[in-house]
Amino acid sequence: MEPTVKIDLSGWKNVVKNLQNLRQTVKVGIIDDAENAEKAAKNEFGSFSDNIPSRPFMRKSLTLFGEEAIQKSLDGVDFTKAQGKNKILSQLGEKCAENMVKMIETSENYFVPNAPKTAIEKGFNHPLLDTGEMREAITYRISEANEELEVPF
Repeated sequence: MEPTVKIDLSGWKNVVKNLQNLRQTVKVGIIDDAENAEKAAKNEFGSFSDNIPSRPFMRKSLTLFGEEAIQKSLDGVDFTKAQGKNKILSQLGEKCAENMVKMIETSENYFVPNAPKTAIEKGFNHPLLDTGEMREAITYRISEANEELEVPF
């Protein structure tokens, strides 16, 4: 007889139901800073006119670290209380923002390196770091689910 494994997901169904009922969203990235949002977009998607290859640090941070962020944001939360729901969203936003910063700081491990000329101009070869302003602009905002996020460029 082969061994069997039984996984109890009944608790997760409750978690998912409660998250769907929050009626709020967490937006993570560069929200209120047009200059750094433009830099981020050019790096995320690439810019042919500026000769910048795509270095999708935002999407990759969610792909690599998203599940961990969700797990950590759910630790010790009481879904029956309103502050528990707000705590989830705050922790999730904070952790996702931290992960985007971590992706920038370790970008040399994941993305195309700087062109030799760029590395010489900067004095180092770290694709997503220059002055640190873009990294410092990463934040999160909790908003109503139907609130549209304005793209500043």
